[in-house]
Amino acid sequence: MSSLRFLSCLARPVALTVAAFSLLCMSAVAQDDQAMWSSHCGESHSFKNVSYRGCLETLALESGEHGTTMDAISYTVKSTTSRPVMFLFNGGPGSSSSMLHFDGLGPKQKQKGADGKDAFVDNPHSLLDQVDLVFIDPPGSGLTQAPESEASRLKFWTSEGDAKAFVQFVRRWLAEHHRSDARIFIGGESYGGYRLALMSKQLTDLNVGGLLFISPLLDGSDTSEADGNVLSYVFNLPSMAIAAAHYHRGNLQDKSLQQIYQQVSQYSYQVYTPALMQGAALAKNTQQKIAQELAAMLGISAKDLLDKSLKLGVEDYRNMLLASDGNVFGRLDSRVEAPLPPPRKDKVSALDDPALGLKGGLEIKVPLYTHYLQQLTGISNDAPYKALNLNINFHWQYAPHREGFEGEAFYFNPTANLADFVKQKPDSKLLVLSGYYDLAIPTQAVEFALNQADIPQQNLTLAILQTGHSVFADKAARPELDKLLKEFIK
Repeated sequence: MSSLRFLSCLARPVALTVAAFSLLCMSAVAQDDQAMWSSHCGESHSFKNVSYRGCLETLALESGEHGTTMDAISYTVKSTTSRPVMFLFNGGPGSSSSMLHFDGLGPKQKQKGADGKDAFVDNPHSLLDQVDLVFIDPPGSGLTQAPESEASRLKFWTSEGDAKAFVQFVRRWLAEHHRSDARIFIGGESYGGYRLALMSKQLTDLNVGGLLFISPLLDGSDTSEADGNVLSYVFNLPSMAIAAAHYHRGNLQDKSLQQIYQQVSQYSYQVYTPALMQGAALAKNTQQKIAQELAAMLGISAKDLLDKSLKLGVEDYRNMLLASDGNVFGRLDSRVEAPLPPPRKDKVSALDDPALGLKGGLEIKVPLYTHYLQQLTGISNDAPYKALNLNINFHWQYAPHREGFEGEAFYFNPTANLADFVKQKPDSKLLVLSGYYDLAIPTQAVEFALNQADIPQQNLTLAILQTGHSVFADKAARPELDKLLKEFIK
């Protein structure tokens, strides 16, 4: 399984325009597991019709000066009535929550000024006037302390260990704020959706109003282009055809996004899947016919498909479609176009995704985010905020090591947990957001995983948007998102 498949698009550095003095509030409470809690809170600010305080809150998962930690940037409103709380995190799995925070639902959003520099302005789409907001950063991202020892990495940089730590953080935050009975919502983006599906097993005793899945990885197996796995090619096809039409390639340019998606999805199930299932046993004349049909949809040659036995991966297609123009398009957002980078055998192709914005190295550090937090909360930490840390991806363990061949150890899909969760919490809602232009987690893969999970349909909403992977970064989609989220938290 590729360690880069679940990257989310990250925000670029931003500039803070409003200075604020702050107060410092710290508490440390030892629990049986020795986890320590600290909270740095600033002074009050106004947003719409409410007054809020921002806090940087840290859970020490290990003791010692360099022990592993998790952080959250919390926005709470003082109220005489009980307010809901929404917890949010991104994916990666080495991503901070900064994209959801500063381009999504935080009270401030970045906006480029007339001088070309990013600045913070009020975010009219923030939900802070309706729910308190908590943006969680996993160990090794943001301002947190990464696990230093191999034993610690095996504890916290694994799917199960990570999910357990996030559940621990949510419970601790509620306890520290005396909000254990509060109605809560939890949202995860990209790999964060996989994390949330794992977490759901441990959330049924809480007052959960709903779970929000944003461009979620759900079935980790059906999106893997591993040898012998044909599902990923099936699920990529509709999103590839949409990309082709966007660049005026292929024979579907005159159709709407919805029409392309529906037509190619039907073809992928009825024609493409049976052909791939046959593998080398597929008759040559049938293979040639399907290659011609796929080539017509995708705007490439039938030979390109025949050379790959009809199995065209996302990275190959990204680098192929616009090659005659010397360009490549994005994986996280297929509408993003850039010059074709020189081929390098020592570099993973996905790192050159123009929609990712990674400029060398494996980390995106944003000192101006640190500056924002200093002024919001009064912290003295001046380390550059890690918006993205791909070192985490390369260390990540999706399942514990097992001797022999035990089936479940090789199948990465916690989506069935959601059906169990809803059956135990029948009043909870599941809202799933996906983008037509997302080739990192294609919509058909999301839809397939949900359909296979036997989730009660009255609890589930799947909204397919005209966006890429980072749905909140697309301004044109915000009115529809506002409507969906308002209904979700109602």
